Amino acid sequence: MKHKNRHLGPVTSILIIMLIVMIVTSLLSIIGYDGKQTEIINGTLESHLITVNNIFSADGLKYFFSNALTNFQNFAPLFYMVISLITVGIMDKSGLIKSMTQKVKKLKFKYLTILILIISILFTYIGEYSYAFLIPLIALIYKKIGKNPIIGIITVFSGLTFGYSFGCLYNNYTLGILTEASARLDVDANYTFSLLSTIYLSIFAAIIIVIISANIIEKRTALKFNNQNIEEDDTKVTKEANQYTMIAFISCIIILIFTIIPSQFSGVLLDKTQIDYVEKLFSSTSPFGQGLPYIILFIAIICSLVYGRISKNLKTSLDFNEAFSSSFDKTGYIFALMFFVSQLIGLIDWTNIGNVIASNLVEFMSSLEFSGIPLIILTMIITIFITLLIPNTMDKWVIFSPLIIPLFMGANITPDFTQLIFGVSDGIGKMLTPIFPYYVITLGMIYKYKDKNDINLSYVIKLLLPLTLTLAGVLLLLLVSWFLIGLPLGVNILPSL
Repeated sequence: MKHKNRHLGPVTSILIIMLIVMIVTSLLSIIGYDGKQTEIINGTLESHLITVNNIFSADGLKYFFSNALTNFQNFAPLFYMVISLITVGIMDKSGLIKSMTQKVKKLKFKYLTILILIISILFTYIGEYSYAFLIPLIALIYKKIGKNPIIGIITVFSGLTFGYSFGCLYNNYTLGILTEASARLDVDANYTFSLLSTIYLSIFAAIIIVIISANIIEKRTALKFNNQNIEEDDTKVTKEANQYTMIAFISCIIILIFTIIPSQFSGVLLDKTQIDYVEKLFSSTSPFGQGLPYIILFIAIICSLVYGRISKNLKTSLDFNEAFSSSFDKTGYIFALMFFVSQLIGLIDWTNIGNVIASNLVEFMSSLEFSGIPLIILTMIITIFITLLIPNTMDKWVIFSPLIIPLFMGANITPDFTQLIFGVSDGIGKMLTPIFPYYVITLGMIYKYKDKNDINLSYVIKLLLPLTLTLAGVLLLLLVSWFLIGLPLGVNILPSL
């Protein structure tokens, strides 16, 4: 007699989490649970009281039922995922992805894993779209070379999430603005944040992440999955198509570079209202930063059209048009998950539960007379815990930076090292929370490729946990050792003042 699967599905789990949040926040609202949030406003520290809102109140019910569409529309991964699947689809049907697999299918599994991890870390420089683009792409490449796509999905998600803590250019820049403001306000009026301030430790940490992750994925994660038979498709790979596609790709890159060079005659995709070049590239009004998914899509369309026409994989206009939707097969579950998670995130934001808890924990931490290693460990623990409720990095740093930057500087620890500690902890927390939007994409893609679609949140957590715990321990040891030895973090920056 077969036992019925008693595991809760991901949607059911999200609904249960949502119900728990609604009940807990309502109880906290009734008892008057509040906190004091400190922010930097117009160059001064300002504190204001924040309270937990009751979702079962009249205002709460109005919000819950009137903002479902808004929550879903404002869910950035939804847009990213649609654009990504269109991009991967046209690349696949043109034969371009099959051509790419010719380069990697002969690699040993260990070296393939290392390559994917390196690519993932490098892709963090383009921001969060890297999740939506790389996860479906690498999963499909693994499938075409006879490897289990789930291994590729786990590899990409791990590389991106841990790499994001160190490598994302704009993420470090935006955090650095708050870091600089917090340091200048009460402690050092001359402090200036530099993007190169932690470059030495970041590169070393990235190497450690790649080596350890590759080892764990090869010797533990991959053993849970069998290789798959290579599914031959009828797309052709030709040398001529490769050559012309490379010419088309290089031409696109040259044009793109011209559009982001700051000069009188170029830079059309830059936000020229900004001063810093990074801000010109990635600000909220930058054509390049906001349109990057479109840019990648257009380059993919051009290269795929060239490859498909020359190789005869796309013979007619109908072939070309049908290719755009080819990657949407078995992805409906991803979009269902996105809808419910967007509602859960909206609920947490409206009730203020995350902000109130975070503010109280930061206040508690700042009241303790910790310094050195105990302060580093405590900060990591609190940041990981808060990330379970507030996965957005910037939202947390708005709450954290005005208090912990002066706290760490008072303990003789530089702001640059403090920001790095926060970033590492943020990455660890994101590996464990289903509220992280790109965790949903990972879960949904695993559902697409799993033979028996009986996955649940605990299944994915179990897949990620060995890697997460190992890297958390290693990165903590790395940060503590770097601090004790006093090695330079980057250009002219030490961990201690």
